[in-house]
Amino acid sequence: MNGDMLKWEHCDRRIIGAIRFVDAATDLQIRELLQVEAPKAKFIRNLSGYYVIVQAPGFETYSRSFETAPIVAPQDLTITIQDNLGQYLTQQQTIRIPPNDPFQPLEVRLFPAPTAKLAAGWAVVRVIVTKTGTDRGLAGAYVRVLRASDSRILGTGLSDQRGEAVVAVVRDIPAITWKEVDGRLVMTSEIAVRVEAFFDAAASPIPNPVQLENRLSSLPTTSLDLMIAASRSHVARLAIDFP
Repeated sequence: MNGDMLKWEHCDRRIIGAIRFVDAATDLQIRELLQVEAPKAKFIRNLSGYYVIVQAPGFETYSRSFETAPIVAPQDLTITIQDNLGQYLTQQQTIRIPPNDPFQPLEVRLFPAPTAKLAAGWAVVRVIVTKTGTDRGLAGAYVRVLRASDSRILGTGLSDQRGEAVVAVVRDIPAITWKEVDGRLVMTSEIAVRVEAFFDAAASPIPNPVQLENRLSSLPTTSLDLMIAASRSHVARLAIDFP
């Protein structure tokens, strides 16, 4: 083969950042393939399962400059994440790029869908969120389960288009614990919790859980007391009153 016919091209690209998706219940990295999108942005999934941001609006010069990075003002990028296998709910999150440390991936938590596969030993709370006085399910409601004794958050979730949410309590749910009955300590497998739901009627149809978490104190809410136990599934029906 004629050596003159061979052409070599050297191509360097500066990455903008990377995202690591984790399960909101277990904090473990999600290995299944996800669909990640943002306007005029491009993502490449690497061998570690991170989604590398190689293109974003306003970063054209930044990504093509390798030896000396140009100064670029940090900006927000809103991404939409969808799981085509249906294990996780479709949701949005706004991330800051470029990150302070380009070698550390940004972490984004994804919430299980009501149809997700859950471990047998977990305490599972299935929540149905509706508008007060109706059967209308509220999509995008933020749900959390708190231990009654100290208000520690045991798990969180989001409702789907039907108003159904699942919260898996993975930690702090002992198989056997103690409670006081008539002045005596007796063994029990249950713990008392409070199930809370919050709803933002003005939010996007695709929920952004971080934005919801930051605004909980200003959102319409309701709650329900419940006893839960490991390896059991429980149902809570919550109705939220709002204009």
